[in-house]
Amino acid sequence: MGDKKSNTIKCNGIEVLRKLLELLGFSSTTKPNGQVVHSRDGEVVNTYETKTVMFQCKEETESTIRTLVDGINQLTKDSEKE
Repeated sequence: MGDKKSNTIKCNGIEVLRKLLELLGFSSTTKPNGQVVHSRDGEVVNTYETKTVMFQCKEETESTIRTLVDGINQLTKDSEKE
């Protein structure tokens, strides 16, 4: 599976990201304090109500999710302008 690493980013549409992770085959477990743990094949993505996303997954999976988050953030930013 390659090296695992932990990184964090912000996502302005955390509920949208959670739905997308579900569509990508991640199972989810709700934890206290607004945390949801998403897992698939030993990879973990944590999302928090504070709009924080934390990765513990393969580089290619992280890259894909970062692209999704960038898109969500752009759409959220654009909708705030209207």
